[in-house]
Amino acid sequence: MMRSINPWISIWTRPCETMKAMLERGESAAAFWLMIAGTFINTLDRAAGRSAGDGMGFVSILIIAGVTAIVGGLIGYYVAGAVLTWSGRRLGGEGSYRDVRLAIAYSKYRSFTRTSLGFHR
Repeated sequence: MMRSINPWISIWTRPCETMKAMLERGESAAAFWLMIAGTFINTLDRAAGRSAGDGMGFVSILIIAGVTAIVGGLIGYYVAGAVLTWSGRRLGGEGSYRDVRLAIAYSKYRSFTRTSLGFHR
């Protein structure tokens, strides 16, 4: 059994150990909301990269990003999780559908934080 870790800090210094601990803890509402928040931030980042503000208002961009985050978050969490689980098994992987979904969601934290702080690709 792993010692208790704070995943919001340890994901930066010990990502493998953190992911293992998160998978042991299991499903949580935080994983789903993290997926939504990560998709929202990524959508805003893409809008900024494409200068979307030149052609539409700020509120419009926020609404589009919100809708995209909900739809994209659901697709990413459930559909992409299923596709990655299926393809992973075809390649000899052992992760369950739940584990793959959690890994996708918790991996969003790093990109969410980097983008929020202005560290772009």
